Amino acid sequence: MENRPFGNRFWAEVIFAAFIVLGSAALLVKALDFPTVSAFLPIAMLVFLILFGSILAVTLVLQKEIPQTDADSAAPVGVLRVAAAFGSMVAYIVAVHFIGFYISTIMMVPVVAMAFGYRNLLGLTLATAIFAGGIYLIFSVMMGQQFPESFFLR
Repeated sequence: MENRPFGNRFWAEVIFAAFIVLGSAALLVKALDFPTVSAFLPIAMLVFLILFGSILAVTLVLQKEIPQTDADSAAPVGVLRVAAAFGSMVAYIVAVHFIGFYISTIMMVPVVAMAFGYRNLLGLTLATAIFAGGIYLIFSVMMGQQFPESFFLR
């Protein structure tokens, strides 16, 4: 077998894929206990996350040559971005539990967009309003689903 120089970007992507697969598998175990009607969408999404995360990991490992980029020279930044992505997901989950779904979403959308380099305030405001408003209209108004409510409304 030939010696392939795996850069830090490679390991960050493989670790990210592994977390996607393992996290989705853990959530899939929980989703299997949902009532049948409620379980279809979460199970389908988690199965596809496991499938695509596995495909990502396998294709990365099977590549004959790992392309080296300028991003590989700044290795800690790539790993820190992956860690920050997972940290923001954990923070969002905790925030939904304590301060409610809509307030957490309204806070998290611009934070994540800014973390990925988007700085247009008008665009962030519109995107947040459209996203949160769309979720509210589709799920709360049209489907009658309840999301975790804000502590302001308790």
